[in-house]
Amino acid sequence: MQLVNVLRNSFLAASIPVSHAGTASTSATKDSTILRSTVSCPRCPENNCYKCTLGRETTLQAKTGGLSYVRMLIGFQLPVEASRITRCIVQLAECAEPLYFPVNVTVAPATSSAWDEVTVTAENAPDSGVPFTSVAVQSHANVGPIDVTQACKQADGGGRFSIYVGTQSGLIEIWSADAGHPALLQIGHT
Repeated sequence: MQLVNVLRNSFLAASIPVSHAGTASTSATKDSTILRSTVSCPRCPENNCYKCTLGRETTLQAKTGGLSYVRMLIGFQLPVEASRITRCIVQLAECAEPLYFPVNVTVAPATSSAWDEVTVTAENAPDSGVPFTSVAVQSHANVGPIDVTQACKQADGGGRFSIYVGTQSGLIEIWSADAGHPALLQIGHT
């Protein structure tokens, strides 16, 4: 009987994690479409696409091809210290328009989170780092979970970080935070 109790206590001790690992989740705090195009944009100041402020729109777009380069800029505030992050997964909102063709979605870190969705334009948006991941999205599907751990770990001292979501070709349009559908971030931490 003592051997059984020793084994049971050993098993229980082994099942208690050494660290207090946990999970947390948070929604994007801001988002915007950043539009860069060499054609005229009648909705923008001076018909200049680089001057468009699209942070209060109900959808976000990403498109590469033709005469435009359009990306989503999405900002987050971490609920835990970046040094404690073990994994970050972002889930974008559902597509606002069906995808009729497959598209490859890319993610790159933004060099800063010092932007405001009311005033951000292609002229004043933070620079982009090199894309660190891409995911294939099939036609008539939504974007699946994307590992953005690298970007989370690069959060500033206040726990803020931003990512650019683009495409390698084609167009994708998803619902934005202003439509009540912010991107969601699942965080694993110690």
